[in-house]
Amino acid sequence: MLLRGVTAALPTGQCRNYLFGLQAANDASADNARWLLPLLYQAQPGHHHRHMKTQLALNARMLYRALHAAPAQTCSPTGGELAS
Repeated sequence: MLLRGVTAALPTGQCRNYLFGLQAANDASADNARWLLPLLYQAQPGHHHRHMKTQLALNARMLYRALHAAPAQTCSPTGGELAS
């Protein structure tokens, strides 16, 4: 929710697009985690734990890719488009 507020206040550009991408990845990851949580309490924990491990690894990769989708200075107040 904090990211939505920050993103809404930014002018259109690379920084805003980057933050929208982070927000989408974070929302998808949270949805997936909410879906996986009940699997912890079901029968056949071995099968579900393997499935959860795979899904969590996919979540981690998705968030990593979203985080590194733009150079670090994209939203920097000193070096990115926010400097102008």
